[in-house]
Amino acid sequence: MALPFVGFAATSAKTPAASKASSTAAATKLVNKILNGQGSIQQTFTAVDGLIGFVVQSGQGNNGIIYADAKGQYVFVGSVIDAQGKDLTQQYTSQYINKKIAGPAYKDAANLGWFTAGSDSAPHKAYMIFDPNCVYCHLLYKQVQPLIDKGQLQVRWVPVAFRDPSSPGKAAAMLNAGSDAAADKLLQQNEDGFNDQSESGGLTPLAPNPSDTGVTAAFTKVTQNTAYFTKYGFQGTPTILFKKADGTVVMIPGLPRDQAFQDMVNSMGSSW
Repeated sequence: MALPFVGFAATSAKTPAASKASSTAAATKLVNKILNGQGSIQQTFTAVDGLIGFVVQSGQGNNGIIYADAKGQYVFVGSVIDAQGKDLTQQYTSQYINKKIAGPAYKDAANLGWFTAGSDSAPHKAYMIFDPNCVYCHLLYKQVQPLIDKGQLQVRWVPVAFRDPSSPGKAAAMLNAGSDAAADKLLQQNEDGFNDQSESGGLTPLAPNPSDTGVTAAFTKVTQNTAYFTKYGFQGTPTILFKKADGTVVMIPGLPRDQAFQDMVNSMGSSW
């Protein structure tokens, strides 16, 4: 079964405590039957109106929320919207998935292959995980670049590679650039030449070269970055990680737009 996991969100809400195992037995049995060995249950919780919520992880490492009724007769996949139009699945995802992995993921990000753009004195700082051939990453780049240029934002760009066969070579080219400034220039070249229709960055991929230790190291970093992405079950690119001023770690999956984007930047702290 291919689970059509829903997207993540950055907001959270209080949710009822997890129900007792005895009251979830039938629902758990049905969910395991539907997963059919292609995923696993990570956690259960009481969702709205008597539904049992399940945090499930696919065989590929992706995390998501699905639901079942307490009698174990029905499974529900997708967004649960209340009468006020609020997406409760987004809230559950934030509470039961994003908050739990944000801290460890942020800590591990320091050891990845990344390059920095922006001033060390910028009042806002964030890791931004991207694929060179991701159109939503391209749109994020266009949003953050003016803030970087104005000294308002410093970004540690973390390239991963899974969207296209050319992604590893483009990501490796940036990590093989030799300096932050050179890597940032290649990122700009990739984004300036981005083809929205084909979802393809404009950078020429670096070719593997076993006799060149620098090139090999760059490809190794890309592999490690991508393995990190899979380890934490991120849904897709871009994924943004940052600390608030009080030290709280926040993970923003996907592309925030308009006021949501500005609110995100405003909440970013000034330290790593």
